[in-house]
Amino acid sequence: MQKNSNDIQVMLAEDKTTCCGCGLCTALCPKDAIRMQEDKNGYRYPVINTELCIKCKRCLNHCAYKKENSGTVPLEVFASSAKDKQLLQQAASGGIFGALALRILNAGGTVFGSALEQENGKLIPRHVMINNQANLPKIQGSKYVQSITDDVFALVQKEVQTGKPVLFSGTPCQVDAVKELIDSQKYPDFYTIDIICHGVPSVRMFQDYISEQEKKTGRTVTDMKFREKVKGWGLKGSITYRFPDGSVKRKLVPVNTSSYYRLFLTSEIYRENCYQCKYASQKRTGDITIGDYWGIENEHPEYLQNEQLNPEEGISCILVNTARGKKLLSQYGTDLTLLPSSFEKASRKNEQLTRPSHKGKNRETILKIYEQHGYHGIEQWYLKKQGAKVILYWFWNRIPPKLQKKLKKNS
Repeated sequence: MQKNSNDIQVMLAEDKTTCCGCGLCTALCPKDAIRMQEDKNGYRYPVINTELCIKCKRCLNHCAYKKENSGTVPLEVFASSAKDKQLLQQAASGGIFGALALRILNAGGTVFGSALEQENGKLIPRHVMINNQANLPKIQGSKYVQSITDDVFALVQKEVQTGKPVLFSGTPCQVDAVKELIDSQKYPDFYTIDIICHGVPSVRMFQDYISEQEKKTGRTVTDMKFREKVKGWGLKGSITYRFPDGSVKRKLVPVNTSSYYRLFLTSEIYRENCYQCKYASQKRTGDITIGDYWGIENEHPEYLQNEQLNPEEGISCILVNTARGKKLLSQYGTDLTLLPSSFEKASRKNEQLTRPSHKGKNRETILKIYEQHGYHGIEQWYLKKQGAKVILYWFWNRIPPKLQKKLKKNS
């Protein structure tokens, strides 16, 4: 006798390469039977309560990650930066998201993006909604960790139904999840931005890294910026500490002196699916795609020579993927410098526009150390592996950026 399909247990993440951890399934379940739970390394996966599950399969039928990539090839490509210097300084690269978000907010709309929020003594990367300019800085800048989106889907649904302009920004898989939930055709003022994504580490690993910094210094970490522009556009972060007397100090974090930062950039600590990500391609899920325009000095030296764009302040590439993306730039991008480019040029130093990140050669070793010894074990492994290089990096990053460039040029 053939089994009825409803007698078969629903499986969502039996293969870790087929789940991006977006949390859409939790929002779709009519019986609240799905919860996101961490595995042994902190990566979040959906777990179904079989007693509550009615096997409606909404979670499976609407899982955007398990479907073919329905994104679109860019219609236009620009090199760009925000004209507002304050927005530009707060951004990781060219300030595109901040400039568009500000215009949306001024039009009475709402904006969704990733923030680091203090909760029970921990920094929680979570997608939040903002509706005023004062809160814009907290969702600006890169977050090199997976942002929790479980609770945001219902808020997006509610906001688009008001008819006000709504802007949602996230990784390509998060954007695809939102678009799977919301029929964009019904809401002409609903806009999406996906970022050029390398991959995402787990929330727990990020929090354990922060805890390790607190133990080292005896201070409380209140914030972290993964991209800091005090010394110009590039790969430097900062950690904000609170001292016992209540005073606050921000410390720069050069990439090679931070184990977490370096392991992120060398593709060692992403989710398993990130290494096979279908979204790391020319087909994009957002109305526009944004990211750093690495290599701009080679691709468009004329823009720098004419001082139309300033590499010290940060430069972005914008991929306009849909007619709605054109509308977004036309209506809300008036505070952006937009200079024509091409996908070929923008993707040359942004490899995740054509392929997923390659799995780092030390990933399995690192995850095993983390499982057995926690993040302290990773820190010790990293320092031992780097040896004297960490000290050299420390001294190098105290040299002014202009002098660094001269030294590199003459070496």
